[in-house]
Amino acid sequence: MELKVNTESLREESYIEILKCKWTILVIAKIMEGVTRPSEVKRAIPGLSTKVLNERIKKLELKGIIRRKSFTGYPLHVEYVLSMQGKRLRPLIGELKRMGLPLDDVSEIINCKWMVSILSLLRKGEARTNQIKRSLAGISNKVLSDRLRKLEKMGFISRIVIDSNPPGVFYSLTERGNGFIDFLKNKVIP
Repeated sequence: MELKVNTESLREESYIEILKCKWTILVIAKIMEGVTRPSEVKRAIPGLSTKVLNERIKKLELKGIIRRKSFTGYPLHVEYVLSMQGKRLRPLIGELKRMGLPLDDVSEIINCKWMVSILSLLRKGEARTNQIKRSLAGISNKVLSDRLRKLEKMGFISRIVIDSNPPGVFYSLTERGNGFIDFLKNKVIP
């Protein structure tokens, strides 16, 4: 069965669609590193199921990002390599790695309805929790608290507690958070 490949896909959709899926970006990164057989990719990415791997490989092949190479002889096997279109992702993934950003963190932030908004808001300057909440219509206190905690744990924001009565809590972007927002604005988000 011949797969119909969409050779225009990276021109038509932004890189953000590729970065949204934790598994897709990790599979591409492993293939970039030279891990070419599906069984090797599965072993190299903890938690990746065979079903999800096969779905992602098929999707990447249909989008023209990877190419399948079948080998005859014994043992029969298949390898995947980046296509010319897939090689256009090298600088993007390479820059994320140079920034020291775990690829699964990147996909979690991009997928979250609120995290990029929080980072963008804090780019304007430090803010208290209630200021952030007022700026993000519809976010609950629980979700905001959870997202701030995750971003702080990832190293994108810092939490500053002012010893006063009542205590003041401010959030601000770290250098890593600033770099990530610059990266998103310049390379990913159209």
